[in-house]
Amino acid sequence: MSFDSVESAIILAAGRSQRFGAENKLLALWRGRALASYAIAAAAASKLRHIILVTGQDGDAIAALAADAKFTLQVGLAAAAEGPVIVLLADMPLVSAALIDDLLGAWRKDAYALVPDYNGQAGNPVILGSAARINAKSLTGDRGARRLFEDRRDVLRHPVSDPAVLRDFDSSADFSD
Repeated sequence: MSFDSVESAIILAAGRSQRFGAENKLLALWRGRALASYAIAAAAASKLRHIILVTGQDGDAIAALAADAKFTLQVGLAAAAEGPVIVLLADMPLVSAALIDDLLGAWRKDAYALVPDYNGQAGNPVILGSAARINAKSLTGDRGARRLFEDRRDVLRHPVSDPAVLRDFDSSADFSD
């Protein structure tokens, strides 16, 4: 792996779906497919070479969505090869392989992290450089990595034209379209 490029991804699919209700939202059907299958398919169709799927509740069922793809079922950042890593959220079904590849192409090795920017709003997925990965190990809870980026000048904000970077699914109302 070249530390100049991003070749590894982590798909976070371990949430407890507390705001969604009793059902695991990642297994809930949207447009005829399990929600998590969209992030899995986008990662598999992208230029990424190594994809780690982090599961929790209903892990076997979520892992089954990744059958026949280039995935490793392991635990988080420690499982990824050294160097930058893109972190995808399994509850963002509109993020496409093309969008992932756009972010991979925008990565600069001198950046602490890369955050997609849609009309001035930071979104996901994000790319963590080596230093950001070290700092991410101290994160707890489900607030995400945003606090890693606050007040840092070495975070690359990459403009994107796709609002998918802002759209996650948290409640049953999100599944209505």
